[in-house]
Amino acid sequence: MQHEWMFQTLRELQDYAVNHEFLRLKEHLDQAVDLAMLEVTNMADNRPDPGHQVPP
Repeated sequence: MQHEWMFQTLRELQDYAVNHEFLRLKEHLDQAVDLAMLEVTNMADNRPDPGHQVPP
């Protein structure tokens, strides 16, 4: 996955937040993961079909 580095970084930040009892930060990072997944999914859904040509 092209964006795996971003998800790995977010997971590491989530772990850090939990280990240091930054619970509100963990909640926000959970939301960031959800939003990132949505964005990446939307990017993939909006890619043009390679066989489809856009008229000039």
